[in-house]
Amino acid sequence: MAMVKNERLLRRHRPLQLLCRLREQILRELGFRDIFKKVKDEENAKAITLIENVVDLNDAIEDEGKRVENLIRGIFAGNICDLGSAQLLWCRPLKEKFS
Repeated sequence: MAMVKNERLLRRHRPLQLLCRLREQILRELGFRDIFKKVKDEENAKAITLIENVVDLNDAIEDEGKRVENLIRGIFAGNICDLGSAQLLWCRPLKEKFS
């Protein structure tokens, strides 16, 4: 059954997404619910301290299109860096821009 499910995933998702999903599936099957919970909690606590400044900076952008673009770029930057790549050095400029 799992093989059929995995083949469907392979057809619908890109390889990196598939690997992430398979990793999560295997960890859950082995009893690991969220091995990154501690790190996520720590990063969320740091992010909470920055949110007011980020919102103020975004609200200060007068052009609505640029404001929406800034929001979307921030969302993508956060999600890309959250993938957990071993080579996150290229993310530093993204994090600095949106911090």
